[in-house]
Amino acid sequence: MRSSLRWGCLLALVSCAPLLRQGWSPAQGATALLERCGSEPARITDLKAAAELTLIQPGQRQYASAALLFKPPDLFRIEVRGPLFVHLFTALLRGDSLVVGAGDGSWRGGPFSAPALTRRWGLDLAGYDLRHALLGLVTPAPLDSLIQSQPDRCLAYLAGTPSRRLWLDTRHGFITGEELLTPAGAPGLVRRLQDYQRVGEVYLPRRVEIRQGERALILEYRSWELDTGLGEGAFTRGIPLDRLEPLE
Repeated sequence: MRSSLRWGCLLALVSCAPLLRQGWSPAQGATALLERCGSEPARITDLKAAAELTLIQPGQRQYASAALLFKPPDLFRIEVRGPLFVHLFTALLRGDSLVVGAGDGSWRGGPFSAPALTRRWGLDLAGYDLRHALLGLVTPAPLDSLIQSQPDRCLAYLAGTPSRRLWLDTRHGFITGEELLTPAGAPGLVRRLQDYQRVGEVYLPRRVEIRQGERALILEYRSWELDTGLGEGAFTRGIPLDRLEPLE
């Protein structure tokens, strides 16, 4: 009995231990880690994912489920349903175009406008790639400066627009957080990336938390399917592309 108990405790500890990126050594350093994480999107041919959503706004908390499709570089679809599988909205991004379907059956399309989509969540992505933001991927950018906060933790400041800083876990080989900075350098939108899982040849966070002030969007991924041969038809299924109203 004692032996079984000891093995049970050991297995529990192992299962809760942080994942270590395969082939990673802390000695490789922050620059190598940024290169590894920044190359993740390029390793994806196509991706299916299912997630639970929590939307937090002042005075309320809403729950929904989402099905996401991604085919780099510019095909992305998210379909959100509420309780009893009620359709809330669908969004399709194809390059610089956006199609949005509401729960009332209306469909609108036009040039991609971040506010037209992100205002549904009350978050301003400030030009950051929506696809990467929701899936927990990190858009690569040149390293501007690096601060060693702890022996196995670094803050990396990236050049570009918007300017960003990343929290690096150099012990395990992952990016655990990202903050978009305002033009004045003040903190803006924050992403926390937690509980990484290996999916094929890439690593994806099971929990993606996006916060801005008192508002937040939390995605908790249930499953992923990588490189299943998705064609464009999977993204446009059920969308009346020939009779869209203008996007507001």
